[in-house]
Amino acid sequence: MTDQPNRADRRAAKKTAPKSFAEMRAGAKPAEAVVNVCMRAHLVAEHELLDDRLVEAVQAKVSSLAGNGAAELREQVEALEAEIRENTYPFRLRAMGRRAFNELVAAHPPRRDEQGEIVEADLRFSANVDTLLPELIRACVYDPAPEDAGWDSLLSDDADDRLTDGQYLQLGVAAWNLNRRSVDVPFSLGVSMMSKASAAG
Repeated sequence: MTDQPNRADRRAAKKTAPKSFAEMRAGAKPAEAVVNVCMRAHLVAEHELLDDRLVEAVQAKVSSLAGNGAAELREQVEALEAEIRENTYPFRLRAMGRRAFNELVAAHPPRRDEQGEIVEADLRFSANVDTLLPELIRACVYDPAPEDAGWDSLLSDDADDRLTDGQYLQLGVAAWNLNRRSVDVPFSLGVSMMSKASAAG
C-alpha cells in the first residue's frame, strides 16, 4: 500500500507553495505609509508639562504616592492622552508613479549659494525643499481626501489648524521615502516578543 498525503498535508503544501511572479504582479499595489497627526498640537505641550510633574512627584521621597499628588497627576496625564488620541488622524500616503515623481522633483531644482553649491537645506532631497514638499505631500496623501484636507490652511504659516513644523516634515519625509526607498519585509516587534515568550514557555 502506497503512502498517500492526507488532506491536511495537501492543504499545508498548497498554503506554503510560493506564488509565481505573475500572481504577485496581479496583486501588486503601490507602497503606502501612515502618519498619525494630532490636530490639536497644543495638547502635546500640555502632556509634556504634566508628565514632567508626574515624574518629579514619583521620584519625590514621599512614602505614599497619593501623598505626593502622583495619583491625581496620573489621571490628568491619562485623560490628556485619551484626548490626544481622539484628535489624532491617520494620514494615509501612497507612492506616486516613477515618472510623475521624477518630473515633480525636476520641477523644483535645489537652490545654490554664491559659490554655486547646493544650500544646506536642499542637500538631502537635491531639490528646493520649500517648494517641493508641499506639492509632494498633496500628491501622495489620499486620506484625508483632497476636498476634505484643506491643504491651503494645513500648509499655511498662520492658520489655527496648520501643521506644526514637525508634522509637516514627518509627512514630507514619509512621502519622499515612499517614492525613493526600496520596500522590505517589515519587522514586527509584537510578533517577535510573542515568539520569544512561546519559546521560553
